[in-house]
Amino acid sequence: MFLNFSALENPSRRERFSRPLAVIGTAVAFMGVLALFYPEQELLNLVRQDNTKGPATRVYLQALLRTRPQDHDLRLRLAAQYMDMEQYRQALRVLDAAVGEVSAAERARYAELLVTSLERLFALDQAEVWRQRLVALGRNVDVTDPTEPDAYRRRAQQVFNQMSTATSLEQRRTLFFRALRILQEGNLLLEALAAADAHIGRLAGDRETLIFLTRLALSANRPDLAQIYIRQALGLSTQGGNP
Repeated sequence: MFLNFSALENPSRRERFSRPLAVIGTAVAFMGVLALFYPEQELLNLVRQDNTKGPATRVYLQALLRTRPQDHDLRLRLAAQYMDMEQYRQALRVLDAAVGEVSAAERARYAELLVTSLERLFALDQAEVWRQRLVALGRNVDVTDPTEPDAYRRRAQQVFNQMSTATSLEQRRTLFFRALRILQEGNLLLEALAAADAHIGRLAGDRETLIFLTRLALSANRPDLAQIYIRQALGLSTQGGNP
């Protein structure tokens, strides 16, 4: 039986949403309206009380930071949003642009975000610039030949470890996929399947994850596992337990 994976991932009937540029444009316009009707302090309070994450919130934070570059709370909020999107380079740019005095609590938060973003960047490419910054921050960094199988295993494990701090199912899934792709890059396909089974956790019932694992199993020449994963994705009985 032929299975159309693209149809599973992209149902023919789907709600249409505005394009990112349209969302950002609307957010900028709305920001202007808010500026007309609310004093700056009230606008700041609105942004700080809203924990919503997305393009509109980032536009608000960016606009406010242009006029308040010494506001560390706004800067930390914006950096955290970029990290949630896994835009670690952009998060570093925001953090590195900090000016003015910081409180002890803010200093600790800056250090936490800096170290986390640098560690995740280093896990991706082991670039010397990230290693030097981590060492300067007092972190021990193990450098290995990125082409050796053990290097792929270590990089993948570093990403798997980050799953414990994921704040959403989407972030957990993204890290899970990234770690498995690292093992795929090292041609460690069977190890990737074993690692998937060990780290899947709350993603075990996630349809997108199961479709990803179906493809991984097929690439590893394990059609038996692929069949189990795709049946789980479709909500059917596996008749053989979990892989």
